[in-house]
Amino acid sequence: MAQPTDEEIMIQVKNGDLDALSILFTRYKTYLYNFYLRMGMDESNALDFTQQVFYRILKYRQSYMEGNKFKTWIFKIARNVMNKELEKRHWQPMELNEAMAYATDDSSIEKEEAYRLLHHCINKLSGIDREVIALHRFQGMKYDEVASITGLTVAAIKVRAHRAMEKLRKYYFELA
Repeated sequence: MAQPTDEEIMIQVKNGDLDALSILFTRYKTYLYNFYLRMGMDESNALDFTQQVFYRILKYRQSYMEGNKFKTWIFKIARNVMNKELEKRHWQPMELNEAMAYATDDSSIEKEEAYRLLHHCINKLSGIDREVIALHRFQGMKYDEVASITGLTVAAIKVRAHRAMEKLRKYYFELA
């Protein structure tokens, strides 16, 4: 028997089956945590913000519209949590290579150095370009999903992703 989709589970949560939220938590906690780390947050904030996302899902479950893609909806919430907290705390992202130290389990020195170099380059990008790269490249989202989350058009996301990748290549080869 096939497992229920995220959307089907969210409908169960919306209809009062709050225990079903644990399935979504299991499926998405690592994605959200890594998204926050890639946005330059430290481990503590990444954990806190991930928990806040699920609290808001529970609190605003009635706003989920059947037929909408759950992954897009949860990352909109994640982005809103991040932006609201950044405004409230006047928080500045940490260096991404420092954040990646939390996100990688591989102790290979060469791989660690490659991560450091890549994330040093990512840290040079503007906030929205970093977000586009984090969602599209690291989370594997399609352009239309990223557009829906950020409120930009698909064309604007494609242009931003392309330009951000060009900047990354330039920064990378300058440092390599």
